[in-house]
Amino acid sequence: MMLTGSLPAEKTTDSILGSMKEGIRFVRKQGAMEGLILLAFCMTALTLPMRTLLPVFATDILHRDSGTFALFLSMSGMGSVAGALAVAALGNVRNKGRLALV
Repeated sequence: MMLTGSLPAEKTTDSILGSMKEGIRFVRKQGAMEGLILLAFCMTALTLPMRTLLPVFATDILHRDSGTFALFLSMSGMGSVAGALAVAALGNVRNKGRLALV
């Protein structure tokens, strides 16, 4: 069933690997995008395990309750906001994506 106004997907003979290589080449050509993609990858790769293990860390290691877990999440959120504000306060500087990654 097609939604009204939607177009059918175009059929292509390109391989998935070829399409991925083309996408990576495009990102590498774009100066700022490479740093932002790397930043997004690092945030995803590092925060998912952290969020998964925080409840275990709070209960089994520190022997605390859900309030400690909530504190961990609150501090993580405050750190994210502080980091975003710090990068925004820098203004227009060269290599802002790499600086944000650091």
